[in-house]
Amino acid sequence: LGTLGQAMTLGYKALKFSANAALDDTPAKAEAEAAAAAHASTSAEQKKPLEISNWMMTGNLIFSLGFFIFLYKFVPLFLATQLGKAVPSLSGRFATNMTDGVIRMAIFLTFLFLLSLMKDIRRVFEYHGAEHKVVFNYESGKPVTVENAQKFVTFHPRCGTSFLLVVMMVSIAVYALIPVDTFWAKMLVRVLALPEGNVRKADQWSLFEVLEDRRLPVELDYGDE
Repeated sequence: LGTLGQAMTLGYKALKFSANAALDDTPAKAEAEAAAAAHASTSAEQKKPLEISNWMMTGNLIFSLGFFIFLYKFVPLFLATQLGKAVPSLSGRFATNMTDGVIRMAIFLTFLFLLSLMKDIRRVFEYHGAEHKVVFNYESGKPVTVENAQKFVTFHPRCGTSFLLVVMMVSIAVYALIPVDTFWAKMLVRVLALPEGNVRKADQWSLFEVLEDRRLPVELDYGDE
């Protein structure tokens, strides 16, 4: 849990930095700069970069966590429970958890597909795949160049997103072994199990922090680009 807390802190800082960078590139900033140029009397000390406040970031994280619990914990379990009431053969503990797991994975894959339809998000996915190529390139021991990286595939076995699917599949069996039968007891088990599903992600964030501190000497040869 300590590693998870450290990773979440690092992730919070990274998200805030990204949000501030995006905010710094908005039309509102351009208008503000134009207004500042028209008022030459404004001193340089008075100018402050646009930033997301801490309470806005905290509110966003709380909303995101609540949305995650609702979409990936409450909705699948609710639908599986209702389906069990309609179909008696699916009302048992094992059958309910199997149905819950299938619905949860279906929601996750559908969510990823819908995100990929957005041009900007699809570009993010492409960058993520390119990162996997570079990691494969680095691990192969060959010089890290664009030409060498392009020879590798975009799928990486230690990808955090792929690991989420593994966690979902393992959780189906784990939930089925926990002796609770009421809806809210099952819901509580799923919420309490959230930190365990994020330990792997925490390890990845810690590795990122170590690599960043080491400043690995990676040079990319972009040719004439």
